[in-house]
Amino acid sequence: MTPEQFREADNAIRGALRNAKKYQDFEDIYQDSWVYLLRRLDKFDDSQGRLGTWAYTTAKWIYSTRYKYMARRRKMHVPLDYGLSYTAQDETVENQQVWAALGLMQQRYQTMLIHAHVYDYPRRTIAENLGVSLRTVEKYMQVAKKQFRENMSA
Repeated sequence: MTPEQFREADNAIRGALRNAKKYQDFEDIYQDSWVYLLRRLDKFDDSQGRLGTWAYTTAKWIYSTRYKYMARRRKMHVPLDYGLSYTAQDETVENQQVWAALGLMQQRYQTMLIHAHVYDYPRRTIAENLGVSLRTVEKYMQVAKKQFRENMSA
């Protein structure tokens, strides 16, 4: 690999990763792209195209398959068996009523309400991370809100 080809590949990889949202993700993808390219450099054929194009395509592929998937999984950090409890700072009457109303609900409905209203996850993200359909999330949210209103008024 000549210095010109190296610069071309480096610029292509950086260009492919300009949309990475976190610097840590950028560094990881950048490094993984170079490792992938250097391991497969002997398979590159100049007659098929330019090294920069190959590097750009490789970096985009690594970004889209590995890191976007991992980023989606990182968003959901609350486990399904999220334990409900309140601390001393939650000792107001209103907070006690909210926690008591949540405590009377089934676990799946608690999970939906907490993810949607405490952590502000969009319904589509909740569905993807829990492995259920968007329609299931919508239905559970309807039931959860109804049960929550009933528990709060009781």
